[in-house]
Amino acid sequence: MIKNLEKLKEYNIICTNTDEVEKCLDILKKLGFDTYEREINPGQRIVKYHITNCFYPTKIITTDYKDINFYNFKKHTKKFLKEKEKQLPDFEVAEDGRITKINNFENDKRVYLIDICDVNCADEDYIFNLKPDFLNNYCKYGLIFLTKEARNKMLEKQEIYLKLKNLAERLNNGEKIDQNNIDKDKYYIYYDYANEELKEECNNVCRNQGTIYCLDENFLDIAKKEIGKENLLKLFED
Repeated sequence: MIKNLEKLKEYNIICTNTDEVEKCLDILKKLGFDTYEREINPGQRIVKYHITNCFYPTKIITTDYKDINFYNFKKHTKKFLKEKEKQLPDFEVAEDGRITKINNFENDKRVYLIDICDVNCADEDYIFNLKPDFLNNYCKYGLIFLTKEARNKMLEKQEIYLKLKNLAERLNNGEKIDQNNIDKDKYYIYYDYANEELKEECNNVCRNQGTIYCLDENFLDIAKKEIGKENLLKLFED
């Protein structure tokens, strides 16, 4: 019986196929160990601890290690996995309040959804008794929140973002932005934290992830008038 997780570092974990190797590495990862992240070679049937401080698959048995087959490894680590699961919080939550992972589907807490089927759900909350597949889909698309405030803040930011995107497309007059055209200025809005103000800049040869570009050099001024400075500032809030 393996009584201490650290003792796993002293074993050759012998698997019969690559599927068992993958499952073995997954169990070790869940137990908190660093694991080899590259593609597994079909001939690699042994999982063991390496001097690089991670478990990895190999063809070589280390003679001064103990041997354990995958079946017994899985059996002995089952209790450790249960202990780990008990230590996990019910939800893993991002800085903006999104629930990114659900560890306990049997709690009775309330969560707040952006309901893709009901646009009038902004004031509704949901008792946490819904099916795992249903809730995992909301996690996948960033539509489930720990608090009503976080959910409503995200809804507001998304609305402002789309208004700005629609404005840019209108000002572009149907002209598609060609990122490969270095002679064409593409304007975007950013926030200068040093001076605490909104500013406008242009790119010619690069593109920032998630940035809204416009071909009109007055993009910022027009956005302030039509969307409002205070609303634009919300796009840069945490």
